[in-house]
Amino acid sequence: MNQIPTAIQAELRQWLPAVAEWRYLDAGNTSNYLFTGDGAGDRYVLRVNAGDDISFGVDRKQEDQVLQLIAGQDWAPDIIRNDIDLGFCLMRYHGLPAADVSITAPVVLRALHALQQTASGPWFDYAHLFAGYRYRLQQLPQALFELEQLHMHLQRLPDDRCLIHQDLHPGNVLVADGRMVIIDWEYSGIGNAWLELANVQHHWHFSMPQLQQLPVCRRYPTDMVDQYLQQAKICNQMLARLWYLARE
Repeated sequence: MNQIPTAIQAELRQWLPAVAEWRYLDAGNTSNYLFTGDGAGDRYVLRVNAGDDISFGVDRKQEDQVLQLIAGQDWAPDIIRNDIDLGFCLMRYHGLPAADVSITAPVVLRALHALQQTASGPWFDYAHLFAGYRYRLQQLPQALFELEQLHMHLQRLPDDRCLIHQDLHPGNVLVADGRMVIIDWEYSGIGNAWLELANVQHHWHFSMPQLQQLPVCRRYPTDMVDQYLQQAKICNQMLARLWYLARE
């Protein structure tokens, strides 16, 4: 899709008449459709949501609740309008990913610290997710076996729940004019903190002293932190494989 649906165009003309033209934005590895437009001295990004067949595991209402929870944080995106019914999210332009991931490391740690102190909000429903996988992968016995293995590995993790992003990688941390913003909260919710920690550690390679500044890691000795990170890493690898299989 490289054109904005007619119903969304009509809504944008009312909400943001200063933008005369929207241009398709090829953002690489994304399931949604992105457009950018300029007007009134500002730049905007429009996300047209992909269908459920492509964006497996996404809960738009849950994402909207999380965006409201984090609003006001300096690393949160500036959302102008998130219209679940029409299927779009309008936000300010927040730049591009940094070429050097070390630049974004401080804001990632700061965001994790805040998120790990947030235990109220929409819960990520792992049982519902697994049921969806079983339905989509019912013709793939090996995938179903891996799904059961994943469930077993998840049970070995401490049940440390907090608000998590669940897709936090360098491509989702944008930089513009000295400000760093974390985008793409589609899979967020109250979930297992260790899955987030293992994913972040895979990309940013934080030291153990840095990790132990975080509320969840402070509860455990360093050897246990390392053990749980390794266990969560296995879970993330399985989740990634199953997600790609479910979309095929």
